[in-house]
Amino acid sequence: MSATGGIRAWLRGENVRRTPRDDEMVEVAWLPLWQSHLVSHGLWERGIPNAISEDHTSHLRFAARGPMGRIFVLGIRYEAAVAAATELIGDEPITQHR
Repeated sequence: MSATGGIRAWLRGENVRRTPRDDEMVEVAWLPLWQSHLVSHGLWERGIPNAISEDHTSHLRFAARGPMGRIFVLGIRYEAAVAAATELIGDEPITQHR
């Protein structure tokens, strides 16, 4: 999709999500910091390597009331990580970009 096609789709409200490459880092969840550490540990226990990025500025943008954590995995493990995170927190996780 071209840049202008992407902008037109965004303006029309079409949420087109591209499939990540296998070697690409993808955000799985954006959670309160305390919860992101628990979910990260649960992912490691299920054999899904991941990384956490602590986001201490999100509350300055009024996106959250406190420190948040973003969990990333490789694209090849994205589906398994979302399924495991959903099981761990009881709801489908949101990302910073929704």
